[in-house]
Amino acid sequence: MNILAFDTASSSGAVAILKDGVIVAHTQLNIGLTHSEQLLPTVDALMMISRTDVSTIDAIAITSGPGSFTGLRIGFSTAKGMALGLHKPLIPIPTLDVLAENGRGIIGRIVPIMNARRNQVYTAIYDSDGQMVTRRSDYQAIGIDHLLAALNDVSTEVPVYFTGDGVDVFADTIRAQLAAAPIFAEGTRRYVCADMLALLAAEQVEAWQDGHGMRVEPLYLRDSEAAVKWREAHPGECLED
Repeated sequence: MNILAFDTASSSGAVAILKDGVIVAHTQLNIGLTHSEQLLPTVDALMMISRTDVSTIDAIAITSGPGSFTGLRIGFSTAKGMALGLHKPLIPIPTLDVLAENGRGIIGRIVPIMNARRNQVYTAIYDSDGQMVTRRSDYQAIGIDHLLAALNDVSTEVPVYFTGDGVDVFADTIRAQLAAAPIFAEGTRRYVCADMLALLAAEQVEAWQDGHGMRVEPLYLRDSEAAVKWREAHPGECLED
């Protein structure tokens, strides 16, 4: 099974190629370029370096959200175009599920946090037994203070592993408010990694063979910043009018 996987939902961009169950190429680009600038050149470069012909790709995997509204639109349009052109399945994986896999070796609680701005994070709560990661909550956009209060209500004994670009923003708040000692992901494991996306997708290929991945829409969780500002400027009016 050969899978091309890429993330455009998060602040950094990532691309990976899996061949016969082995990650043969993976890159992380946290350099401030837009996904429209970096995605296709990065895919082309990895395909060339890994000597992978596009005709050998069996599936396309993408992060399906939450995340950047623009990034998700770029990712979905690119992935759907590739899957359609290659006549291969599209496998969308929730961004938070991919982030949570960064802590698979941890025994305890895993909390991916993506910076959603306005003092909020996109998050969900997961448990890990050191081998398997299991989601225990809904995907949600929530204030960081409310998230930490909820974690304190559940347990103060279980280690809590935080990953995601929200750690860059909220690490000090977490240290100050979380009763349990937090563990923060380091290096690329603080970000959405396309190698983990490819490995998750490989486990789900059969479930997406019927093509219904092409009908999946991005998971946004809340309105875009533009929509929020419009409603603030036009109280009582309907955005759809």
